[in-house]
Amino acid sequence: MPARRVQGPARVEPAQTGGHTEFRRGILERDAAGDLVVRATGQQGSGILHSMSAGNCFVILPRDSAGVEPGTLVDVQPFHGIL
Repeated sequence: MPARRVQGPARVEPAQTGGHTEFRRGILERDAAGDLVVRATGQQGSGILHSMSAGNCFVILPRDSAGVEPGTLVDVQPFHGIL
């Protein structure tokens, strides 16, 4: 059974270059009110190990996205349950 996707409001603007679907590393967590929110892990380069080890999800940005404003609902794929 595939891991479920959730939606959460972005706390910071994940960059998006457009033209293709992007899977950005993120941190999915609960805010003070108990609501799910997601934030970027920082720099996303393929050689940046900190952002890979700090993340617990992918933020999925569709190909037609030109970026995401803070607070916008984004699709999130948690790592837990993928394996």
